[in-house]
Parts: sequence; structure tokens; C-alpha cells
Amino acid sequence: MVSPSDTGYTNEFARAFYSLTGGLFTSYDTSGSSYVEHGFLKNTAVFSIVQQRYLKVRSIPYVVKRVEDEVSRNTIDKIMKGSRGDLSPAQLARLNFLQKAAYSEEILKMPLKRPNPLQSWGDIFMMYEMFMSLNGNAYFYMLRSGIGGNEPVHLYILPSHMVTIILREDAKMLGTENPIDHYMLTEGDQYAEFSVDDVIHIKTPNPVYGENGEHLYGQSPVMAALRNIQSFNEAVDNNTKTMKNSGAFGLIHGKGNRALTKAQADSLKDRLQEMDSATDRLGQIAGVSAEVGFTRIAMTTEELKPFDFLNFDEKQIANALGWDTRLLNQDSGATFDNLKIAEKRVVVNTTKPSLDMLTDAFNEEFIPLFKSYRGSVLLFDYTELPEMQVNMKDLVEWLSMSLDRGVLSRDEFRQAIGYPITGEDIMEMHTVSQYLEPLEEAVTASFAIDNVPRDPVVDPDQSLMQ
Repeated sequence: MVSPSDTGYTNEFARAFYSLTGGLFTSYDTSGSSYVEHGFLKNTAVFSIVQQRYLKVRSIPYVVKRVEDEVSRNTIDKIMKGSRGDLSPAQLARLNFLQKAAYSEEILKMPLKRPNPLQSWGDIFMMYEMFMSLNGNAYFYMLRSGIGGNEPVHLYILPSHMVTIILREDAKMLGTENPIDHYMLTEGDQYAEFSVDDVIHIKTPNPVYGENGEHLYGQSPVMAALRNIQSFNEAVDNNTKTMKNSGAFGLIHGKGNRALTKAQADSLKDRLQEMDSATDRLGQIAGVSAEVGFTRIAMTTEELKPFDFLNFDEKQIANALGWDTRLLNQDSGATFDNLKIAEKRVVVNTTKPSLDMLTDAFNEEFIPLFKSYRGSVLLFDYTELPEMQVNMKDLVEWLSMSLDRGVLSRDEFRQAIGYPITGEDIMEMHTVSQYLEPLEEAVTASFAIDNVPRDPVVDPDQSLMQ
């Protein structure tokens, strides 16, 4: 284990606090605040990507439903994880059938109308996505009433870059007990402790294992792109400096063998400064008594091509954050079809996996705490997003083929495309034609046709001879 002084922990109040209590804290990724301050707050690429990520999460509808059939629910999970939400017509039809069996028709509200007085559920989910994007960690604090039960009365999301995991004094990383004693939120000389039982910690995978608990934190996606973020910021700063100086740096000097004296150089510099600040046209005209030349000692913005480096850094940042640069107002190669593909790609590869971690944690550690919600689960419906819509023409063609072959009934057809079933007996029959011919009658008729006695084939020539 380590002490605060061994890890470079700079908060003096926290240092004193730990020395008094004897607590042990984990040490990993001390740039958590930098990801927020220098990334999200100052870097346009990081801000744009993270903003698009949490706004996408905000747009996905969510419901709470009671589980009626655990087997069907597990099958749905397998389909969604295997396809990553990118469903074929057959998978979508099967999913609709399974949902009818897996969940009740009743749609429940979230256990709490609002998670806390300051935020809505949409706000909470957006903040979750923001912290997961920037720090790879999300900490939900459940405030309980402590009166007549253990149900939470409020839910808060803590600023993940200010949270430290405090270990037990006898913590063993490979033992049978939880090595975490509590969580601590530190801001300046203020701190707050949160019990392990009151915190839901969601984190990204972290390969950095250590006996000091490094692996107890998630790895920040921004960590891998930190140098690109710094390069991006410096390129913007240098470009701003160049614009302020209105061109390349250089030296003014006398031509040939006639060098400028110090007095002439100083006078020329003063006159150039007056011309630069002059507002009238005549004030920008000056004369010199000798022929002068200009030698450039720096490259121009056009030669440096800083925007090429900015585009490179932006792409690397987008890759680290699981996003597509075509969605960042990049005009080159961006068409309507390409944008639709890009939108679907980020939902499948980034948004859905992130929300899967959220629903897994909530369905295990939050929803069951409410007695009236036991056996219920939180669900995000990705199929409602415009970019995730299955081509209805392909779906109807596949269903029509299954209908004509007696695989589906009319009511099952309606159910697969989201229409209410009629419940009529004839609509529940398996038929093989558009005239609602029952399958068993079609088989009987076909068998009868195949067994109808036919007249023997007579050779026309032999008939004439006879």
C-alpha cells in the first residue's frame, strides 16, 4: 500500500486527513481533471464528440417493464448482444415475438419521478455518458431515507474526476472481501464520504492491475488521445498567434553593402509600429532614405498547414472516443447515405455498449431496491432511432414469404410489424395463400390433385391407324 506522499497527491487537506485516519487511497490516472478542463472545456473536437455522444443517449426512449418469462428475456439479450442492435428483418420479427412473451404489456415509470430535485432522468443519463466518455467512470450515489425501509429517495451522479476510491487497511486485491472501504469526493479543502453500499460504480475495462487498486478505476478513453488533444490545442494557439502578427516573422535590413545603423533601425521600427496602429490610409505610407530588404525567418501559415495536423488529431480523438468524423461537420466525403451509415455505426459500436453497462448496473443494483419494482428491468429501445430502422420493404417481403409458406399467421404478421393483433380465429390460422386458405386444406387439396386418375396418353398416329 502507499501513502499520499508516495503518489504525488497534492491536496494538502486530503493529505492531513489521511494521515489522521490512516486510510489508504488508490492512485491511478491523476489527469482526470485535465481531461475535463483541457479536453472537454477547451478542445472543440473533444467537446463536439462528447456532446454528440450524450445527446444521442438523450434521444433514446427508455421504459421499465416487468419480466414475465426469463427464458425469452435471455434470448432477447443474446440477440441484441450478438447483433449489437443491428437487426436483420428475421431478427426483428423474432425479437417482436419474444418481447410479447418476455415482458408485460404494462409500461412502468421510473421508480423515482425525478432522480433528485435538480435533475431529470434525461440529465442523469447524459451526465453518465459524459463522465464515461471523459473519465471511464461513473459514480451514482443513492440517498436513502433510513425510515421504514432501504429504498433510495434520491439518486445523484458524482463528478467522477473528483472521486477517490479508499481501500480497507487490510485490503487484499485477490481476497474474498471487497477491498473498497468507501468513496471520497474531494473539492479543495472540502470532502464527503460515501458508503460502498450507497454507490453504484460503473467503469470501463482497465488492464492496469496493481495492489494499490489501480484496476478499480475504469480507463479513460481520453487518456490514449491526450497527446493529440495537446497537439490540437497548441496548433490552435499557434495559429491564433500567427493571425495576430499578420504574417511571417522576419528581419528588415539594408541591401547590398549599406547596412542600417542602430539609429536607423530603431527609427524604422518606430515608424512601422505607427503605421500598424494608423487608421487612415495616408498614415500607412512611409519613406526610407536607403534601399531595404526583408529576410523571412519563419514559415507562413499556408506552408505550415496547421489545419492538416488539426484534421489528423481530430480523427485520432474521434477514434479514441468511438465516434465518426463525418458527423463533425466534415464536408469532404460526407453524403446523405454516408451520414446515415456513420450514425448507425456509432450507435452500434459506442452508444449501445455504453448503455448496456448502465442497464446491467441499474437492473442489478438500483431497480431491485424498490419492493414494487422487483422483477422489473430498465430498457432502452434503440430500434426507435431513425438510423436503426429496418427497411420496411425488406421486412414486409420477408414476412410475406413466411406467410405464403404457412410459417406465420396473419396476426403474427401484424405483430411483427408492430400492429395490434385482431384475436380472430381465422387470423390465427396458418395459411398458404392470400385467400386465407388454411394450411391443412391446402395440403389436402394438393394431395387430391396429385391423386386424380388421368386418361392414358394415346399416340395420335396409332389412333388414326385404328
